[in-house]
Amino acid sequence: MPNINKVFIIDDDTISSFIAQSTIEQMSNKLETIIFENSRQALDYLQENCLSASGDTQVPVQDCFPQLIFLDLKMPGMDGYEFLAELNKMPGVQPKHTSVIILSSSPYYREREKIDEFNFLGYIEKPVTQRKIQDVLDIKQLVL
Repeated sequence: MPNINKVFIIDDDTISSFIAQSTIEQMSNKLETIIFENSRQALDYLQENCLSASGDTQVPVQDCFPQLIFLDLKMPGMDGYEFLAELNKMPGVQPKHTSVIILSSSPYYREREKIDEFNFLGYIEKPVTQRKIQDVLDIKQLVL
């Protein structure tokens, strides 16, 4: 996995987002961490900031896409699965360079079949805690 310099937190639960952000910031102050309350906001950000027009095609802006995404699966409007499907359609998204840590109130076994289709790094069952985040990052030997 490449160096991590940008992290997205996409969750409608402000407490989970706060815990994830504060844990990440304690582990490294070199990261850009952006919080989105829903999937649509994150996709809009990516389309507006990470893609530029080149004729009739969209070209990815270098180093704009996050290397790590904390993603809630169950959100109103567009859920986490729909976000991942749309993300994978974007030009320039390379799944091997963008890893996802799932945040969910459902046990892993209930979501396993659906999430196994995507490049996910780990699964954190809510409530989110610093320890759970650190455990996932430690197991995957990620250095923030």
